[in-house]
Amino acid sequence: MFKYLILLVTVFPIKLLALDYQPLEGDVFADFTTSGTSSDLALFLAGAFQFGLALAAALAVVMIVWGGVEIMLSESLFKKEDGKKKVWDAVWGLLLALVSWLILYTINPAILDWSAVSTPDAEYIQNLDSEQQNANDLDMSVSGG
Repeated sequence: MFKYLILLVTVFPIKLLALDYQPLEGDVFADFTTSGTSSDLALFLAGAFQFGLALAAALAVVMIVWGGVEIMLSESLFKKEDGKKKVWDAVWGLLLALVSWLILYTINPAILDWSAVSTPDAEYIQNLDSEQQNANDLDMSVSGG
């Protein structure tokens, strides 16, 4: 009962505050295109996904070894069961990580290839900034400011 009260006190006010949210900017990502060139974000996301899979595999191996050592060195039946649980939890975690990759690859192999995502060119952004500045100058001259 206490955890539901904490959940109610913490989550419900946040949801109420979010009802009146007005974004300060419009659609921030409207100018992002897929021109075929790689961006820093695409490289980061691809590297982060690959790093996450490698980290999951390494941690699974560590937990399997730890559980195996616990099984071998313990004399208590309960400690042996704890070791077996560690090994099976590591195997399930590794399978979960690999299945997540398999699902993404089955849906579309291009999902895992982040090189198609790109950001707007710096020249395009500078042109937008200069157009915005010109529009601001025009507003100032019209309003008499």
